[in-house]
Amino acid sequence: MSNVTPARSSGLPRRALLGAAVATAAAGAFDWGLPAVARASTAVGPLFATPGRAVRPKFRWWWPDGLVRPDEIRREIDQIADAGFGGAEIAAVHHSVTDPSVLDTARHGWGSAAWVAGVEAALGQAARRGLTVDLTIGPSWPAAVPGITPDGEAAVKELAYGTATLTAGSAYSGPVPAPVYAAASGVTRQQLLLVQAARVNTANSTRKETGLDLDSPCPTSSTRGPERPSASPATPRTATPSPLASPSSPPRP
Repeated sequence: MSNVTPARSSGLPRRALLGAAVATAAAGAFDWGLPAVARASTAVGPLFATPGRAVRPKFRWWWPDGLVRPDEIRREIDQIADAGFGGAEIAAVHHSVTDPSVLDTARHGWGSAAWVAGVEAALGQAARRGLTVDLTIGPSWPAAVPGITPDGEAAVKELAYGTATLTAGSAYSGPVPAPVYAAASGVTRQQLLLVQAARVNTANSTRKETGLDLDSPCPTSSTRGPERPSASPATPRTATPSPLASPSSPPRP
């Protein structure tokens, strides 16, 4: 008969004890000094404090075209670099200067010798200071050059519409209703593309929109033809004709 008292069982199977031991050993391998989020923030913090030039904020640099001094342009490039920015984009603001005695576009316009001298000064000083200087692809938006006229083939075209409201059973005969939004100055040619008619139902109207009768037919008359100085008369229609015109529009700032 042995006098050794057997060890009391822990109540856990051997497999559970081994699993607990492995978990304890794995836990010892972690650095519990900082939470994971804090460790990640300390890793990227320096990138925000001293970002590379390619990702630093830049200026939109408004120029009155060539009415600038190269020495002043170089000084402002230095200011941009000293303030920690990554560069600038040169954009034209001559549309805001309407007095030709202040800005003569013939001498100081976009692409003039004075404008080129200013741009070269900006690019040269930016290269020395490690900045990036961008240029818009033209002096206006949509992209254009002064040689494009409102009626030119290269000018942007806009689809516009005009309306005429008729009483039930009446017809319309006369000039094409003027577009709701007037064409830009300088436009002399307009082309009628389409005439539509539909019955109005005020029950479907809102404060800004005219409601139509969804069950009414919507006859369409295509009148596509060559451009002419003035739009041709609309085909007589009952209800509400909506002529669609395509006026040329000049470049806009």
